[in-house]
Amino acid sequence: MSAPSTTIVAPIEFTLRIDPAAEREKPRLVSILFFDYANVTTERKLNLMGIFDRIYVDQKTKKTTPIGVFIRVCKAWDAPIRATIIDPDNKPIGGLAFSVDPAQYPENKPDQLQSLGRVEFQATVEGTYWLDISYREQSLGGAPLLVEFRDLKEIINGHTRGDA
Repeated sequence: MSAPSTTIVAPIEFTLRIDPAAEREKPRLVSILFFDYANVTTERKLNLMGIFDRIYVDQKTKKTTPIGVFIRVCKAWDAPIRATIIDPDNKPIGGLAFSVDPAQYPENKPDQLQSLGRVEFQATVEGTYWLDISYREQSLGGAPLLVEFRDLKEIINGHTRGDA
């Protein structure tokens, strides 16, 4: 899938309809990405590779391969962040929680928390699964993951995404 291109044809006048200072203080979801591989450079930069939004699951086992998940939130320090996997029938089927001790975080960093890990789950039905991110029992948003069943006789190097 390629990203759409954007062409700016004329300057656009923008009217500010929010209070930026108030918005910056609200807890919010910044990013969720599903990925195949990650590494961290010596400068502590995170590299994610193989970003995807669909996964093919063996139609017999119906179990996903481990899925990399990157989550970034802002202004969500004092309670755990909960990530819940929800099936196409709107039933929670798994999840995880993470948190950080604010005292351990340098003051000169952006006011955000990020986490990456791997999840796998039993995909009982095909369709769009939802990864919901919650803070203090309120959803900050989420991301869809399309699950399709396939006969995966010839999985090469665990590749079960895209046109496998």
